Amino acid sequence: MKKIVAGMIIGSVLTISTTALADAVKQYLLTEVTYPLFVNGKEYKDSTNPILNYDGSTYVPLAKLGDLTGVDYTWNDQLKRVEIGTNGKSDAAATTEQSADPATGTPATPGGNITLKPDTKVVNSSGLVELNGTIVFDAYKNGSFIGTFTDEDDGELVRATLEGRKTLPPKLSEGWMQSGLLDVIYGYYVVYDKEKPNDLVVTNSPFSTQPEEYLRLTLPDGWRSQENAETTVKNIKIKRYNKINYFNIEDLKKTGILD
Repeated sequence: MKKIVAGMIIGSVLTISTTALADAVKQYLLTEVTYPLFVNGKEYKDSTNPILNYDGSTYVPLAKLGDLTGVDYTWNDQLKRVEIGTNGKSDAAATTEQSADPATGTPATPGGNITLKPDTKVVNSSGLVELNGTIVFDAYKNGSFIGTFTDEDDGELVRATLEGRKTLPPKLSEGWMQSGLLDVIYGYYVVYDKEKPNDLVVTNSPFSTQPEEYLRLTLPDGWRSQENAETTVKNIKIKRYNKINYFNIEDLKKTGILD
């Protein structure tokens, strides 16, 4: 399945002599994006410096991204280059300290120095993030941001809470995706195979004459008759609550059915 790719502009609007750039001018048509961008749980909004899209990649002004992430950036006029680093250290210093491969750069580490090369790509994927002190699920599919979902989007959890049940179902905020939410969020149907009743199939439509099968899991005998149970099939952890299946989100991502 496709991955949404967000590209950071490694550079900014710099005042350089037109003579130096005369032979290297290229024009690109970028469009302003309509989907949100979150940095550490905070949505980026700036009408003066908007987020742009070019050829499926998302571009954020380096100056703004640096302000949001705390990464230092500077224009080295002597060497005619942009230098990026942290803790006041230049890109060159960060490269020396980490023995970075100048051809590939060094992967960013929380709180550490980073080295980025031009056209560095950052992959955004579905997953749990913190938003205003709450753990939520940001969903992406086929290069598009679908939306942000919370525990309240699981109807079974809402009912269990309202009814005051002693045991609640696995929560989205704890990394579990209810089978019904796979349909609501991604449009995936989770159905049992009529010819192989122990097989649980994730498909685009159970009613199509030629349905596309994304995942097939052969569950233990008697699984469908159990109210509550746990198992692992094809390295995917599955929990059953009130005869409803819940899948471990990280395990689903490893199969490729979640961006």
